[in-house]
Amino acid sequence: MDAQEIKSAVAHQDAMATGASFVNQRDPARRLGPDGRAATSRRAPLWADVPDEKWNDWRWQLSHRVNDLEEIE
Repeated sequence: MDAQEIKSAVAHQDAMATGASFVNQRDPARRLGPDGRAATSRRAPLWADVPDEKWNDWRWQLSHRVNDLEEIE
């Protein structure tokens, strides 16, 4: 366990003790892009016509996932 993991565990315990919600600062979803804004999922040109509402919906993502190599060959 490294120092950052220990800090995260302590922060989680503190949040639980105070009733505050815990936010994992190391969560990749919280990273910022090179422009300083929240990073967004990149999509291949094949999916350029998919509206953002669908692209950001986990149900749509799950139903359009690649299941095996034959689907992309």
